[in-house]
Amino acid sequence: MNNNNYTQSYNEMGNRPPVVQGQAVSASIYAHDAKFPEVTKGEHQPTKFNDMLWSVLFTAHLIAIGCLSAIYIPQVANIEGNRMLMEGSPQKASISQFFSSKLGSQSRFLEDQDGESFDYDVSSILTLVLISAIFGFVLSIASLSIMMKYAEGLIKAGLFFQLAAAFLTGLSGFLLGASEILITGLIFFAFTACFACAVWSRIPFAATNLATATTAVRANSGLTFFAYVSIVVTIGWLIWWSTTATATIMIVADCDAEGNCNNEVNGFVVFLLLVSLYWTLQVVKNVVHVTVAGTVGTWWWSPLEANSCCSGAVRTSYTRAITYSFGSICLGSLIVAIVQAVKKILQQMRDSDDGILLCIAECCLGILESLLELFNSFAFVYVGLYGYGFIDAAKAVVNLFKERGWSAIITDSLAHYVLTMVSICVGLIVGAISALISYSAQLNVEGAAFFIGLIIGTTLTQILMGVVGSAVDTVIVCYAEDPNAFQANHPELSERMRDTWRQAYPENFDTELFDTKIRMKEFDLLCLLLCGWDVS
Repeated sequence: MNNNNYTQSYNEMGNRPPVVQGQAVSASIYAHDAKFPEVTKGEHQPTKFNDMLWSVLFTAHLIAIGCLSAIYIPQVANIEGNRMLMEGSPQKASISQFFSSKLGSQSRFLEDQDGESFDYDVSSILTLVLISAIFGFVLSIASLSIMMKYAEGLIKAGLFFQLAAAFLTGLSGFLLGASEILITGLIFFAFTACFACAVWSRIPFAATNLATATTAVRANSGLTFFAYVSIVVTIGWLIWWSTTATATIMIVADCDAEGNCNNEVNGFVVFLLLVSLYWTLQVVKNVVHVTVAGTVGTWWWSPLEANSCCSGAVRTSYTRAITYSFGSICLGSLIVAIVQAVKKILQQMRDSDDGILLCIAECCLGILESLLELFNSFAFVYVGLYGYGFIDAAKAVVNLFKERGWSAIITDSLAHYVLTMVSICVGLIVGAISALISYSAQLNVEGAAFFIGLIIGTTLTQILMGVVGSAVDTVIVCYAEDPNAFQANHPELSERMRDTWRQAYPENFDTELFDTKIRMKEFDLLCLLLCGWDVS
């Protein structure tokens, strides 16, 4: 289907943009506006299974993990059972006893060396967990409204917080007489200051992006359900993978119950296991990302189809993510997973030999990982919007920013840092509430209560903020492709976006200078990476 057909469909429907895989391509509302010249837009792709080979390989890899589990876990359980029998235990060896013996050591923190239990009421702890979850959920939802209203102030506060943290790091190094900490703190303070100066004029535009993304997520709150489900899947996968990997290594290395091994494990086996771990984690995360992209695209072009908790856009986008676009998700995720696996192996090698070359290699891989995740986040937006295969989506992202001259706009992923800061703040508040409840009820577990509240509050908020982060990436791409539809469907937000874009990039509003491309400065990128900002 070409662009002329899109325009014809638009006119036939009476100025109502047609929905195309969770989005539409609208007519040019500002066809004669030199400020928004036409660019090559993405096109809806035929409904088909893209990159199917990679979805098959991913499924085969899960089957392989299942086979390893079935083969090696019982053998490890027998090893543990034999040890228990040799120690005089009358119980019959079993898999359940193997895991209970391993997990039992995790729960012994409740007992002292004499075997006397601390005065911890399990029911009270569970009550604190429930209360923390309730407060964490409520505050995370409330934080959306706060970000919509005070997005710009939050971004500036985040920059000052980063500067303060770097300064305090250097100050602690000075007071402790640790020159390494002092130098590290000063270097990061300098780079953070440079970064703040470079992006300060872009803060209003980044804030408007954040407010727009938050509005879209609030209009389709059902997206959070899939985000929470992904966490459950992630936890289940980590348990399954860690159990299988441990059992496999123990048998292949001929280890006994005490962990003494007779053989060395082939490094390639370890590498494959690590790729398996990171690949699945990336796939789970990116399924949600693609779902959010499709839903926000629908909200952008056809808001009537995406204005409720369980809107059709949410359901359709998720269905496509786990079917037609699943192969594309697997391919893009595998690329990042391989880099993460190599980086992890280098980290393990540094534990035994902390050489300068290994340090440099690990640093380079860390930068490569950040760039790949940043690029993937935008490529998956195209997968969710138009149903592209991964390679075509990657080409579309490159062409988009080349044609529109928006290379520098990537740095406006500055909004993602606010999401992390908000998550931590909510966690601290929930932790304080949990500790206060423990103190008021005289449970005498204030420390544990604060820790429980901190973890639960931060985790629940981070899940929701992850959805908002995906929406921010989608808004950036949609605004680059079709600001006209944004003006037609969300005029108030559109006016804010235009005004802040004018402030950040005034040269783009001079028609004679529009063809001058905005390039990301290498120094900006260096600051972005060294300051450790999460722009994925």
